[in-house]
Amino acid sequence: MLESDTTSISLDRNRRLASIQGLIFGRMALIFALLLASWWWTGSYVQLSTGAFPTGLFLFFLVSIALTGVYHFAAYANSNYLFQRRFQFFADILLVSWLVLETGDINSPYISLYILLICASGLLL
Repeated sequence: MLESDTTSISLDRNRRLASIQGLIFGRMALIFALLLASWWWTGSYVQLSTGAFPTGLFLFFLVSIALTGVYHFAAYANSNYLFQRRFQFFADILLVSWLVLETGDINSPYISLYILLICASGLLL
């Protein structure tokens, strides 16, 4: 009986860990897609050179990737996954706000990321 309970708890923890890792790697894939789209977008109306890519956007992507690494290691170090998801979505709100501010406020092409963020947080929280 005790072994069955331990196995059940272990399976539940593995399922939750897989869920949070999916969130983390999905975020990383979206960050790379945004980086490529931004590079293409700026290259379509500016003659692309190494200095043409906006440094604010590049800094945004570096911070986002660093946070993704921190989230990945925190998922293994701490088993409070609900807190981690809440913190990640809060940090994502700040990151999307920063990206929208860097790219033109209300006219930003990235403003629709708020809708994606609301949908993902509603689904996973």
